[in-house]
Amino acid sequence: MSPKLFVQVVVFVTSLLLRLRESQASLAKAGCQEMCGNVSIPYPFGIGAGCYMHESFEVFCRGDHVPFWSANNQEYPILEFSTDLVRVIHESTTSCAEFEWIGVPQTLGEYFFLSQDRNLYVAVGCNIKAYFMTYPINRSQVCESLCNERVPIGGSPTNCTGFNGCCHLSIPKNVTSYNIMIQHKVNGSACAQAFVSEISARIYFEKRQIQFPLALNWVVGLTTCHQARKKGDNLCGSNTYCVDSTNSLGYNCRCRKGYKGNPYLPNGCQGNFQVINFTL
Repeated sequence: MSPKLFVQVVVFVTSLLLRLRESQASLAKAGCQEMCGNVSIPYPFGIGAGCYMHESFEVFCRGDHVPFWSANNQEYPILEFSTDLVRVIHESTTSCAEFEWIGVPQTLGEYFFLSQDRNLYVAVGCNIKAYFMTYPINRSQVCESLCNERVPIGGSPTNCTGFNGCCHLSIPKNVTSYNIMIQHKVNGSACAQAFVSEISARIYFEKRQIQFPLALNWVVGLTTCHQARKKGDNLCGSNTYCVDSTNSLGYNCRCRKGYKGNPYLPNGCQGNFQVINFTL
């Protein structure tokens, strides 16, 4: 084997080993459960004491291998995590009364808020008004749904015009808690539903609670990146950079260019190495 070819082989094998190590790097804290069912649990989230950053990021894993997150005594089955987003499932609220408050305020906690660009508030029913009250900035919105026949089934939330059996509202910024109220008008449908759902979800109507995907943004710290650096309490790991949230006060972390992994672990971002050809 020529010296040139030997060097190429050594560099190639070394690169493969480094890539293999990168692909096998855990996104969870060392010694902690990495998976629940088919869902990877990345730090700062974690299952079990010592595996999450603090209680707001605690995840539970049922015996049926379904991960869920809990807020204000309500459980949200988890679909997927990303560096600043968690997709969960929650139930619709159903009203079969003339004028009814539905349930209790949905409180997400200070580190979580409704994703403004991935969700819509949707109400389904004939001749109803649906109120959407959001906090901590007290704001009340209302949409009206009109129709003369039975409530249509199927379709996208963005197709709800208010004249086809459903209506929708945009989500304001920084919503950490919300409540829903449905008012039935004269000749309204016997039952109606209202919920917050991902824009891409397919809506349908039944006279019972049904489930929809919901996108929640989250932040790892409750200050700006500048304030965190100034105080010396930036929670990002090595080879990362800090990103201010665009929807709420707080920040998240990203791996620097050329690195991949979990930016919230101390050494979670690993180098993305490439094969180099040497000429001898």
